[in-house]
Amino acid sequence: MFRINYILKRPERILPWGDKEKYLHWFGLTDGFLWIRAGESVIYEYASPHEGDFGESVIYNDYQISRFAEDLPALTQVIPESLPEELYGAAETMGRDLQEWNSFYADLRGDAYDRFREEAYEPLSEWFCGRFMNSVHLKGGPCIGDFRKGGLIKIVWDSDIRELWRSPFGTYEMEYCAFAEEVSRFVTDFLRDMDNQTKEAAEKGIPGLYVDTEALFRENRRRREIFTRQLGQLYAEDRENTDWKKITDLYDRMRRETGIRRERERENHLREADMIYITGDTHGPTPIGIHSVDGYGKRLNKENFPEQKEMTRDDYVIICGDFGGIWNYDSRYDRAGSSFREKICLDHGESKEEKYWLDWLSEKPFTVLFCDGNHENHDRLAGAYPEVDFHGGRVHRVRENVYHLMRGYVFDLQGLSFFVFGGAASHDISDGILRPCEYETEKEFKAAYRRLQRAGAFFRVDHVSWWEAELPTGEEMERGIRNLKERSFYADFIVSHCAPSSVAAAAGYDGEDRLSRYLEEIRQRTGFRKWFFGHYHENRMVSGKYVMLYEQIVRIC
Repeated sequence: MFRINYILKRPERILPWGDKEKYLHWFGLTDGFLWIRAGESVIYEYASPHEGDFGESVIYNDYQISRFAEDLPALTQVIPESLPEELYGAAETMGRDLQEWNSFYADLRGDAYDRFREEAYEPLSEWFCGRFMNSVHLKGGPCIGDFRKGGLIKIVWDSDIRELWRSPFGTYEMEYCAFAEEVSRFVTDFLRDMDNQTKEAAEKGIPGLYVDTEALFRENRRRREIFTRQLGQLYAEDRENTDWKKITDLYDRMRRETGIRRERERENHLREADMIYITGDTHGPTPIGIHSVDGYGKRLNKENFPEQKEMTRDDYVIICGDFGGIWNYDSRYDRAGSSFREKICLDHGESKEEKYWLDWLSEKPFTVLFCDGNHENHDRLAGAYPEVDFHGGRVHRVRENVYHLMRGYVFDLQGLSFFVFGGAASHDISDGILRPCEYETEKEFKAAYRRLQRAGAFFRVDHVSWWEAELPTGEEMERGIRNLKERSFYADFIVSHCAPSSVAAAAGYDGEDRLSRYLEEIRQRTGFRKWFFGHYHENRMVSGKYVMLYEQIVRIC
């Protein structure tokens, strides 16, 4: 869904212009609130309310609507022009690429740098920026660009003060004809409302203000003519006014030269820096039915992960949830003198097998970090191991080199920042949760358990194979927003167990819950290089920046 929304303020609720003699002209009468719905994102919505001119709470862009109504139709000179495929695909990243390209030559200075700016950078930059509406009248206002390719249009926006807006950057693609219809609807409704606003101000006047009624009506007619003429160009046939060979050649040059620089930096970094690897679900140390193809005992042994020969405790292997190494539910009924209800939730510590494999990890030369998934013993994870500070965040220390990364913290590892938020909703509980606390005796519980098993039911047992803590608390979600805000909503990498709702949908996984919606909010508000997640038992890239991991081990740096 794409919709441009606005509310005009009543004339008496508009701050007048002028120092000595107060007045309102046509532009001043367009004062109001504006916000744009683009799919699940809302452009121009503040992250937190602001105080308005009269002490009211303001959550949307508070400025003259005419400024937006002028800028958008003005782009009709360039919007209808269809882009080549490679430029259309680069719309989201070209702004950052241009900055990097400029810095690539910045050290040259002198004539060489001036020649680069004149012959290469400025022509490509002017072409790109010419498709954006300028939002310099708003502090940190997202600049909005429109890029068409045939029957599609891509709307791209970005802000340099990301903590100010709920959706500071993003991309939305839609059919071009629907975009043109919505722009036409907005301008038509705005002109109609301004007819009424102008008429009311002229007929009733505004107490204490000078209103030039003749000038109001004259300006209203002039604006209607301009906007109507510009709207007609939206429906013009696709036309080519750009020298596409020149622009694509410059774009290819930029990609080539920035790519060479990145590769050199990467090679230098790999030669000099410590190592960080990341992988997906392990579900414990050994294969468990359909849940794990290997387990961490096989995945991280020397044969399958030979890179560890060069690693130290300052190097990391990150597991994207469902670590499964803290799961033990053996001998849960063996403590004499306790009732069945008490026994079921007792922490019996690490079993012999669990201790063996955790000790095996503790002998590795590297450090293991994991966020939690839905298949973890959350009771023991939170209660059996000490909570300590670790590289800017909080963790549970399982062994001297094995740590559980708690939700909502930003960790600084080897000069890189990682925002971590574990958890996921279990998808194998469609027939419900069996709760031992609802049964008086172990015999009654086991009978109910067997009935569900015989029926082939998809269920789990509360505090034995399922925990409510698989989904986050409000406190954990608030912590995540707070810590990202302190970092100006940027992290080099984001690590989670499940994916944001839109990313999961793009990968073909339906269904939303409060965690996937929360991660979607994080996705819309936060800048990052890559987002890694597990949960879905596949290895694949999703939409470029999102990496779904299972048994594959990927080096980050």
